[in-house]
Amino acid sequence: MISRAEGYRRSVGKERLGLEVAQNFLHTVLSECSALVDDRVLNYTHGDLVVASGKYIEVKTQPIDPTRYRQNFVELFEKTQKQEHADGFDRVARLLGMAPDCLASTRVTSRETPNLPLGMLPYVSVSIESFSTAACVMYVNPYFQTKYVYCYEKPFLRSQIAHALATKGLGRGLGNSNRDTFSVFIDYPDAVWSFDHDTGWRYAGAASEQHVKAALQTCLT
Repeated sequence: MISRAEGYRRSVGKERLGLEVAQNFLHTVLSECSALVDDRVLNYTHGDLVVASGKYIEVKTQPIDPTRYRQNFVELFEKTQKQEHADGFDRVARLLGMAPDCLASTRVTSRETPNLPLGMLPYVSVSIESFSTAACVMYVNPYFQTKYVYCYEKPFLRSQIAHALATKGLGRGLGNSNRDTFSVFIDYPDAVWSFDHDTGWRYAGAASEQHVKAALQTCLT
């Protein structure tokens, strides 16, 4: 299990790759022009990209692959020691639609400890601040020859997170995350595409591509 500092060191530069793939997907598949959100506060509260309509998109870069993994890893928050994160626990609870004491009672599974309640954490860095304002959240794997994009519209994403919390609770330090990361695993959306340089973008979802694309385009207008 890696430390929080090591996790950040490894992520340097990877977000840029994910954003490049996301913008290519938006332009090529959905005919949407997008711009990077440079303002630090707006980026944190609304998302990484903004499209012509003024809607925002959050982009999460990680090694997703539906041929290898049964579900998608979603980081919700991190435990820290920083005073600036003193209000983070309450903010996470609000974003999840839970009372703080309800979040504190959520069971946690890790590689090292038994299944125990989370408890009230004094300092929490929020990883999902933009989930309540972005029109959709894109998970992007830009690392390999075959690249993947999952597009979650906000209602489906929120319902999936709520279901995971209610049925399985939180995971700590799972996947390739650091030991202070708390997460859930959720189902894939219908909106899944793959890309490689030989074939270009290909739809990889289970529903009708035409209907899925139309729903996404409506979401972003």
